[in-house]
Amino acid sequence: MPLTEVDEAEFDRLARLEGLTLVDFRADWCGPCHRFDTELAKVASRHPNVTFVAIDVEREVHLAASARIQSLPTIILMRDGWLLHRSSGLKTANELDKLIDKAESSELPDSVVTPGVGQQLIGRLTGRQRPIRLVPPPASGA
Repeated sequence: MPLTEVDEAEFDRLARLEGLTLVDFRADWCGPCHRFDTELAKVASRHPNVTFVAIDVEREVHLAASARIQSLPTIILMRDGWLLHRSSGLKTANELDKLIDKAESSELPDSVVTPGVGQQLIGRLTGRQRPIRLVPPPASGA
């Protein structure tokens, strides 16, 4: 089952959704990315409540640069607009299952804390430094 490929605009929309979203940054020429497909398909079949998407770094150059993608595959896992996890390299289906299970059971912070690397990624992707939670920018004149 191939992942749905999204562009930057669709990523921005997904990043604001409630629930879990796993994003796979990849490229057609990337051999490990194709091997990773099998593991992602297994996990996606076991977690129908999670949105699984792919971003082709060759087509979405600005988004890949904003996210500072330097290795492929790179995944990010978001929940309710919060970046919970980012890692590069192949993962097994078992590792991904554990990651998702932990994300589903974790409490989200009630307030903004000093951003770490992951939260800085959110700032780069949205053009905002704080808050670390993804929210639409205020309407002009508000």
